[in-house]
Amino acid sequence: MELIKILLTSSGGILVISGIGWIIKKLYEAKKSKNKIDKKEGVVNGLRSIAKVYNAMSNLRNCSEIDRVLLVEVSNGGNAPRAGSRIYASAVNVKCENHMSKYILERYDRVRIDDEYINMCISIQSGLVYKMQVNHHDPCLLKDFYTSEGVKYSEVYHIFTDGEDEKMFIMSIATFQDNEAFEREDLRSIIRSEMSFITMEFERFREK
Repeated sequence: MELIKILLTSSGGILVISGIGWIIKKLYEAKKSKNKIDKKEGVVNGLRSIAKVYNAMSNLRNCSEIDRVLLVEVSNGGNAPRAGSRIYASAVNVKCENHMSKYILERYDRVRIDDEYINMCISIQSGLVYKMQVNHHDPCLLKDFYTSEGVKYSEVYHIFTDGEDEKMFIMSIATFQDNEAFEREDLRSIIRSEMSFITMEFERFREK
């Protein structure tokens, strides 16, 4: 107590306290400035990540057998899915013929999905690939969409499940060509490589 009294009453003590206060203020300002820089860098790095994902989608689309690559968000509108929930699928980005892009993005905007689609999401979560030969598949919502769009064959992959935002991201690659099932060996290597890269980018920037 005596020391505190001396510091508060003596000119030297006041200078010490003022100095400590100045240091604390500068440390606070430096931390605040660093946080701003970190946030700016986070935004830029996030944009770079989005660009990388979209570029990987373009790489897939550039393969002659693949006519459409679609990134889809599956969610309950921001809440955790549970019994009785309405689950929706929304297109995030698509790579296809330019004249179809806007149509696909508008069509796949909060589409309420059926039990077959939900079961598909559950199955691919464990690492399986959902393959659909459209003409030979049982009736379901996805088949209806594919048939109307001219899709003959599709593969759907799990990309990332965001537990914090309660969302699942999946990606489909599809062809409009008859008798095509992406069996060419080097094509399969490209698909594995690009899907792995896209998954890695989601894990890097959505698990923080």
